[in-house]
This record gives sequence, C-alpha cells and structure tokens, in this order.
Amino acid sequence: MARRDDFEKVFADLEAEVSKNTTVDGSAILLLDTLAAEIEEAKNDPVRIQAIVDKMRADNQTLADAVSRNTTAGSGEQGPQGEQGEQGPQGEQPPV
Repeated sequence: MARRDDFEKVFADLEAEVSKNTTVDGSAILLLDTLAAEIEEAKNDPVRIQAIVDKMRADNQTLADAVSRNTTAGSGEQGPQGEQGEQGPQGEQPPV
C-alpha cells in the first residue's frame, strides 16, 4: 500500500508543477502581448515610450528583489517558499 501512496504523492506533485508552469507560461505570454500593444500605441511618442521603459525597469527590480528574498542563490537548497535555487543544464550551477 505504501507504493500506491508514494505514487499518488508523486503524481500530485507532478500535477502541481505542470499547473504552475502553465500559469507562468500564460502570464509571460500575456505580459509580452500587452507590452507589444503598449509599444505599438506609443511608437511616435518618446515620452510615453520612456514611461514604459521606466515601468519595466521598476517591475524588473521588484521581481528580482522577490526572487532574491525567496531563494538561496546558487546553492540548490530549498528557499523559504520551498523552491530550489537556480540551476543550469544537467544540474550545474549558473555562472556568477
């Protein structure tokens, strides 16, 4: 019976990861579509383009700060949110 419980847990974990990845992919697509539309609308307005750039930089910094708070950089250990540190192909650590 333990094998079945193990399988069910592994399967539930897999389903959760697939769901999370799908959500992340969908969010990225929406972000890029929205950004493209904003740039298209502002293409002849340098002030508005600069405002888009400034907002992107602020958003990028907010995201980078959140990632830094919630991961253990380069260690491969679990961070506070249960996520693993960033790893490259074949489990290698990314260059610093």
